[in-house]
Amino acid sequence: MIPRKELTEFTDKVKANTIDTVIALSSYVLRDKFDFGAIRINRFIDWFNKFADSISGEWLTFGDIQKVLREEVGIELQIRKNDKDVKINER
Repeated sequence: MIPRKELTEFTDKVKANTIDTVIALSSYVLRDKFDFGAIRINRFIDWFNKFADSISGEWLTFGDIQKVLREEVGIELQIRKNDKDVKINER
């Protein structure tokens, strides 16, 4: 059995690594394909982190994001889940 503290530390590191990876890839696409410069990329990173914090704080859900994108721009996004053995809090 893994102690709760160690499990929490591990999952926090995985979440941070995932966010850093998504930011790096997104920033590269914005630079390479959309000609964003440092100011716009940094503004994107700041807003990305604010929204990530909102999700962590449970003020915003992926369901909220999916709904806005579907209703406002007609984009259907799916969030892949491993719900066979992982519980996900969707509010």
